Amino acid sequence: MTSKRARRTKPPPVSRARALYQSGRYAEAEAEASAAVRSRPRDDMDVSLALTLATLPIGAQGRHAEALAAEDEALPVFDRVFGADHRQTLKLRSDRAQQLTALGPHAECEAESAAVVLLAARAEQVTGSRSQRS
Repeated sequence: MTSKRARRTKPPPVSRARALYQSGRYAEAEAEASAAVRSRPRDDMDVSLALTLATLPIGAQGRHAEALAAEDEALPVFDRVFGADHRQTLKLRSDRAQQLTALGPHAECEAESAAVVLLAARAEQVTGSRSQRS
């Protein structure tokens, strides 16, 4: 009998990219995450996480405009897979704001950061009201 929540028998495709990023091996992390993105369907949750793990090392290598473009490309995928107010989407938008800071358009960075805070507060209110009903 197969359960609906089958356990993974191998680590997710992003685990190696995450480990490489955390150890400061940014170019390798970028390559590993990019390979994971190419190997999976576009709306797969692992692809969404791989997209994030591909953008982080790009920015860490000082290629902020390229990281920003990758985050802009990833945002619609995150909206579809997670939803606009999900913490993973908000994290991506926060990372995007950091790239904007590095590039200099501070007004756009401030607007993006304010939007993230507003969405996070709204999500917290919804989550809080759900837990109060339980």
